[in-house]
Amino acid sequence: MVEQMATGMKFPILPAKTVKKGDTWTSNRNDTIKPVESPFEMIIDAEDKYTYAGVETKDGKEYYRINIEGPTKVSGEGSQMGMDMTIEGTGVNEGYLLLDKTTLLPVFVDEKVGLDMSIMISGAQSMAIPMTQNTSTTTKFTEIK
Repeated sequence: MVEQMATGMKFPILPAKTVKKGDTWTSNRNDTIKPVESPFEMIIDAEDKYTYAGVETKDGKEYYRINIEGPTKVSGEGSQMGMDMTIEGTGVNEGYLLLDKTTLLPVFVDEKVGLDMSIMISGAQSMAIPMTQNTSTTTKFTEIK
């Protein structure tokens, strides 16, 4: 169950050096996931560009804000009811995260991802199905005492 909850969850890649407002850095992410009840094993290839935006106050506390944006590609193969299926698509992710100023751990993440994909089906009948997917994820981490 923990593995299912962590699927698709990502943590920020922080640079090894001190940054100032406006500094940017990138990281590449390549994940393979098998969503529950999906015929596809999905490969997600994303390039995340991080920008340090400065200090932001939320709920009366100061945090470091880091903006995230970048392109995402998805692909996958699978079969269902005797039909071979492939999926391909591209999109963009954007959002931000707030880091605790002491621990540098994320306490709040807000991210939006938009994907335009095609599902190709071959078998007794062949077809291509266009698909657009927009997701918005907000994660808030809290300390359990």
